[in-house]
Amino acid sequence: MADEHNPKGLEYEEEQLTELQMMVREEVAKAFEATLPTRLDGLQASLKDFIHEEFATLKDEMGGEKPSKKVTYKEFVACKPTEFKGEVDPLLSQRWITDMESTFETCHCDPSDEVMFAGNQLKERAKDWWELLRKEKGRDGIKDLTWGAFKELFLKRFCPQAAIDRITEEFLHMRHKEEDIDTITAVFYDKAKFCPDLLRTERMWINRYHSMLNAKYREFLIPSKFETLSELIDCARERELELKRQEDRGEKRKMEKEVGSSKKGKFVSPPKKFSSLGEAKHCAKCGRKHFGECYFRSVVCYKCGKLGHLASQCASALNMCYNCYKPGHRRSECPELKGAGQGGTSGGSFKAQGIGLQMLNVNKPRSQPRPPRSYALGGVDHTEPVKKKGFVRRIVFALALTTLCIFILKQSPTFKSPSPFSRSETGVTHVLVTGGAGYIGSHATLRLLKDSYRVTIVDNLSRGNIGAVKVLQNLFPEPGRLQFIYADLGDAKAVNKIFSENAFDAVMHFAAVAYVGESTLNPLKYYHNITSNTLVVLEAMAAHNVNTLIYSSTCATYGEPEKMPITEETPQNPINPYGKAKKMSEDIILDFHKNSDMAVMILRYFNVIGSDPDGRLGEAPRPELREHGRISGACFDAARGITDGLKVRGTDYKTPDGTCIRDYIDVTDLVDAHVKALENAKPGHVGIYNVGTGKGRSVKEFVEACKKATGKSIKVEYLPRRPGDYAEVFSDPSKILNELHWSAQFTDLEKSLKVAWKWQKSHHDGYGHTKARF
Repeated sequence: MADEHNPKGLEYEEEQLTELQMMVREEVAKAFEATLPTRLDGLQASLKDFIHEEFATLKDEMGGEKPSKKVTYKEFVACKPTEFKGEVDPLLSQRWITDMESTFETCHCDPSDEVMFAGNQLKERAKDWWELLRKEKGRDGIKDLTWGAFKELFLKRFCPQAAIDRITEEFLHMRHKEEDIDTITAVFYDKAKFCPDLLRTERMWINRYHSMLNAKYREFLIPSKFETLSELIDCARERELELKRQEDRGEKRKMEKEVGSSKKGKFVSPPKKFSSLGEAKHCAKCGRKHFGECYFRSVVCYKCGKLGHLASQCASALNMCYNCYKPGHRRSECPELKGAGQGGTSGGSFKAQGIGLQMLNVNKPRSQPRPPRSYALGGVDHTEPVKKKGFVRRIVFALALTTLCIFILKQSPTFKSPSPFSRSETGVTHVLVTGGAGYIGSHATLRLLKDSYRVTIVDNLSRGNIGAVKVLQNLFPEPGRLQFIYADLGDAKAVNKIFSENAFDAVMHFAAVAYVGESTLNPLKYYHNITSNTLVVLEAMAAHNVNTLIYSSTCATYGEPEKMPITEETPQNPINPYGKAKKMSEDIILDFHKNSDMAVMILRYFNVIGSDPDGRLGEAPRPELREHGRISGACFDAARGITDGLKVRGTDYKTPDGTCIRDYIDVTDLVDAHVKALENAKPGHVGIYNVGTGKGRSVKEFVEACKKATGKSIKVEYLPRRPGDYAEVFSDPSKILNELHWSAQFTDLEKSLKVAWKWQKSHHDGYGHTKARF
């Protein structure tokens, strides 16, 4: 042990202690280093568990799972869902669907409650539709109805394809008038939602928007310079601001915003900046009151070229005499006029001398008109006014001429107020029906008028009946509903004039001669009347931007097919001029459509029978054409005793009873197919459909049904075949059923004939002698 007498021992103990501490540290470090990997693995595992737990919690909070508690209807209503009142409007209906889905997502609505909650937001007409759907589906059916199925039914009812097509048509004809850019852009985007085929690329968006703009914007905006539609809209806004600034500065006159649809806007003078000069100060330069900078000293006289005065105030300007045309004096100071009076010293002697000279030269014509005389009044010379000869006579003549012109203009047929047929109206579709005085055309016109279409009939009455037009005019006498134009479609000038004077939205082309037997006897007439006239109508439609055509074709274009029933893919091999002329017309229409956006629907229909169920219209062929007419007309003529009997041509066909087999379609079903085709016509699309019942009936079957319908015993005479007739023709209407949802409803042959027979009995001479309004 160290003491104070042995300091070296103390130092030795301190060294031993230091060495011991170093050894302990080294051992601890070795032990920690040996266990470090194990500790790191445990720490990493703990950290992974922590991260997984936190991620799962965050996922639940972000909506990974629905809240366990279902949302009540009260909580759903608290989110203020949008109501829908049943407007048949694609924009409103789809917007309501979007709003409802957004509300479902906001309040975490249970999928099983979505349909019921949404149904409670339907009001008025939409509520009526919902109640009918609930009765139809039943309580269990409504519970099983998913939101997707409900949405499909809802859009089918309130967002029909016809309404979408109408929006597409409005989009194609959309024009910017006096709306501001933001308003017209919003309308443009709303309608563009329903026209995806017209706006496939950004360049198509730009071109369509540019063509819609007002001319005062288009002339400053070149579409090829813009890469996106947003850039074009921004530049249009800048142009709008510049136009407003020009109006505020008075550089451009404003337009009245509220004007009639048929009147141009009137210019409005810009408001004056100062209503009076009461607050203006006297100007030291010009001595007058005015505002702003004085320009008096900057005015240049064009006579002397000096500043500070006008030409009328120029002191150096020389006066011009209008008697001798010499400068330096006025006419009243002309020496020549004064020299003429030097013979006397007084005004009286001058007058006497003048009178004497006038009397001496009474028969001598004047070389120049006598100048006005001067006389003294109070020391001032006054000039006697010149009398204007014949002035009153000229005024009277002008008034009489004006009255005569007005009278002639009023007597002119063109001096009328604008016709409603000459202008387009929102929500009104104007249809041109060619051959509208004929059997099928008149029934189609009746159906269109009942469906609130505006109709113009064009017919040359070579096969049509003016009496049918008279019936239609009496049924729909309101102005702007129906007009009849007597014209021949073979006259291209007349057709173009009709299109230029009327704003047509669509054309139903029925006009044609349509007898197979007659076509074999006079083929050139059929090629001219059908093919050539169709070409004239098509050219007029293209020239006047009428983009919807419903074409009346025939099953005769198929000829004698090898297979039955006939589908739209059956090869077309017509065997008579009537069918060939119709096929040529179809080919012309299809070739033209390849380079246009026209909506085309071609309906190939079969044998037409029947008449209007309410007895207003019927079939009344001309007497000279009875031999070539339809079999129904021939049966009725035999039943009424007009003819000796019914002549059936051909009993040796390859059919069960040897007579022809045909597909008979009621005219009411036929015009319904035309209206469905018009409602479903799409720009740039061609639809070709067979219109028939899908069931063939032989001529003998038809005759037996006619006997039962008329209650008459009809004498039948069997004759050889008629040239150009087919043995068996009936249709397969599957395509028109699938695409247009159309099918024949009046398929009972005997009932259709009874309806037609009822009209025939009450109209012995057809429509008789009637007059129609042209």
